[in-house]
Amino acid sequence: MEKVRLRESWVSSYPEDVVITKDNVKDLGEMIGFKAIKTVYNARPHKYYERLYYGAIGDIYHNRGVTHVYSEAYDYIQSAICFLLEHVGKRLNDVIDYKCGKPVTVKLACYRKINLQLVYFEKYHKNTVSVDALTHDPYEEFNDTVEQDYTAVDETIEKMRLTQGEYETLCCYMGGMQFVEIARFLSVQCSTVWRRRMAIQRKYLALQRD
Repeated sequence: MEKVRLRESWVSSYPEDVVITKDNVKDLGEMIGFKAIKTVYNARPHKYYERLYYGAIGDIYHNRGVTHVYSEAYDYIQSAICFLLEHVGKRLNDVIDYKCGKPVTVKLACYRKINLQLVYFEKYHKNTVSVDALTHDPYEEFNDTVEQDYTAVDETIEKMRLTQGEYETLCCYMGGMQFVEIARFLSVQCSTVWRRRMAIQRKYLALQRD
């Protein structure tokens, strides 16, 4: 592990005001990506994160050149590199608008992006079941459920006279998506999702009073 610490210290030696260039973007992406993986692994000692952590060590510090087979961890690191490539010419501590218009530094925005991707695994893991672990065919269980009649729901939505944006936002909510997920999916600001949600609620309440 001593070799890992020395290498990490060297990569982390980049100053906060370093300019992102095509020559150093790989090192910077590896630095931020590895830090994100290490932080999540320390906070959540899951086997998946442990595999990513040691995979990242092998990818960054024990790379065997063209014969090296990269681990899954390097997918996250490449996401960090791609994010930084969008900001070539800027400094790591330059402030940009990211996530609902809140200004943060390029480095912090990149770190948050990778951290969010990593944490999403927990949600995925908790809501999925391995096919090998199934004791019955879920399709049969689905067919046994009583079919719901959504005619009344469709009629209510039609009477609300929603705009296209409001209708898309409502569909996302009905699909179980969360606030930030909707903003990212529809490529709009979080404030836009909030305004649409308020408009939908007002139209629904007005319809109930009529």
